[in-house]
Amino acid sequence: MDLIEQLKSQRAAMAKQFATIGEFRPGSLSVNKRRCGKPTCRCAEDDDAAHPAWLLSRKLKGRSNNRHIPKYALETTRKQLEQYNRFMDLVRQFTEINDEICELDMNSLRGKKTKHKT
Repeated sequence: MDLIEQLKSQRAAMAKQFATIGEFRPGSLSVNKRRCGKPTCRCAEDDDAAHPAWLLSRKLKGRSNNRHIPKYALETTRKQLEQYNRFMDLVRQFTEINDEICELDMNSLRGKKTKHKT
């Protein structure tokens, strides 16, 4: 099997991996500490006792966007972000392989004369 066939086989195997990716979303998680405003809460006295607020930061239509992520959705959001990173890595690899295939195809045409209709 020549190199171009090996690359096409890799590309086909990689294409199947796209089907295994679950729900995903772009962005990154950050935590901000905030005070709830209740005078009897522990956060009113101690800066270190402030309540964590999780934010999902991302670009949306070219603009920065922050969305509050409730505590109950934190683990799901982390998994979605991991899946997004996996998806982007697959896209990068798929593109690199496809680019190499195109280069090899182009180089194989060098020296071959083809008839073009004008």
